[in-house]
Amino acid sequence: MRPTISAARASVDRHLNSRFGLNLTNDLKIAHASNALLVYSFARELGIRPPHLQMQDEAPIDARTFPSYARPYVAGAASVLVPGAGQALIGAFGRGVVIAAVAAAIGVAALWAFLHVATILGLFGPLVLALAWRIWAGWDAHRLARQSPEVTSRFRAAGLLILLIVVSLVLDIPFSVFERRVLGEAWSMPSASMSPRLVPGDRVITSPLRRAPARGDIVVFLFPEDTTKRFVKRVVGTPGDTLRMIDKALIVNGTRVSEPYAHHAEPDIDPATDDFAWQLQYLVGRPDARHRPSRNNWGPLVVAPNTYFVLGDDRDNSLDSRWFGFVARELILSLPQRIYFSRDSVAGIQWRRIGAFVQ
Repeated sequence: MRPTISAARASVDRHLNSRFGLNLTNDLKIAHASNALLVYSFARELGIRPPHLQMQDEAPIDARTFPSYARPYVAGAASVLVPGAGQALIGAFGRGVVIAAVAAAIGVAALWAFLHVATILGLFGPLVLALAWRIWAGWDAHRLARQSPEVTSRFRAAGLLILLIVVSLVLDIPFSVFERRVLGEAWSMPSASMSPRLVPGDRVITSPLRRAPARGDIVVFLFPEDTTKRFVKRVVGTPGDTLRMIDKALIVNGTRVSEPYAHHAEPDIDPATDDFAWQLQYLVGRPDARHRPSRNNWGPLVVAPNTYFVLGDDRDNSLDSRWFGFVARELILSLPQRIYFSRDSVAGIQWRRIGAFVQ
């Protein structure tokens, strides 16, 4: 039973008299009674009853239900954060699952566009598309919540939300596997050995390498001496190639190679340590007893079958095949494709590097 204005007015008057000792005029009583009705309506939606507004003949409202005034906003915000969550909160579970599945598919399409579309559309298009879908999902949840008169139990809403999260994770498994094995995955540049092409702070999308590596490819591979670590270098020698370096110049199969990407930070230093001794067994012809490979002078040596010789572009600041030997084909994982973010520890975000292709 809805309270009448006179009943609410009397209730407010009694409450003010008892608590503050006020005695209002009739005109002020009517004004305050009108405000009290507004407070009552708001409180009723919120599921709260101030003692002086509680009607004896009114059935209690389940405090475990979502307030109807807040449902559209809560549902909308939830679906912006997690597409489909808002729909699940108001009971539209099936619709939420569809929206979550489409969001996952958009993620796959966005990654493909980022890797293959060289224009600005490939850089910003995926972000705009993903953001637009989240906004639409939030608007859809807000609209459904406003149209639905049903007040969903908080316990039921929580259960539906948890179930949607579980379903979303299940849906994400095939999409994630597809992304990692077919499209690519994110990777962070750990060192300066490939500068200036790749520098510390670069975050790169890599794509799986499903062909034989070629000379000039920049590859991500497992470090032969510790396969828990990943390295990134440039392939300079393939199986059967004869390699040699004379005064920092790389010679492949008897031909000097132009390497505009290679640079030397220590032109006057050429260390020769026992780390290069592994090369002796692969030398062409009978090695001279006085032969001592160094960082800038080594070979000629033949690349072993099913292995590759890799070098860093920063030749004086790179742990590469000169030191640890050939890299087996099965250890080579992927090709870095495009920089999606770059941040220098001193200069901050490197906007000019974002979106640059690596290969």
